[in-house]
Amino acid sequence: MQEPKPRDAEQSAHRRRQRTGFEFEILTRLPNLYAATLVIPLVFALTARLMPGRGTLEEITRQTAMADIVALAGWLTSWSLLFALTIGCFTVHVMKGPVRVADSYPLPAREDERTKGDGP
Repeated sequence: MQEPKPRDAEQSAHRRRQRTGFEFEILTRLPNLYAATLVIPLVFALTARLMPGRGTLEEITRQTAMADIVALAGWLTSWSLLFALTIGCFTVHVMKGPVRVADSYPLPAREDERTKGDGP
């Protein structure tokens, strides 16, 4: 029969706070990434409007509209990527909990170890 573990040792292991994980580092950088992925396409679209290329008014309008479409596509693509990354990092962070230490459950014996002693 196994001796029960002292509860003090188990509780002290769970009271320790570990270093934050990589997902928390990503979560802290995400606001800056969201801002950057908003500003970069905005600068691209404003540059196309403030410094139009040469050509007729129709060509300039077409180029400006194309720049707006490309900026909007880049913004939506980058934000959808960052949103998925945010959900993943938040899920990992919540599932780890405040302790960030694995539970101390005893591992079950492997099949080959159980049958080893039953040999002929």
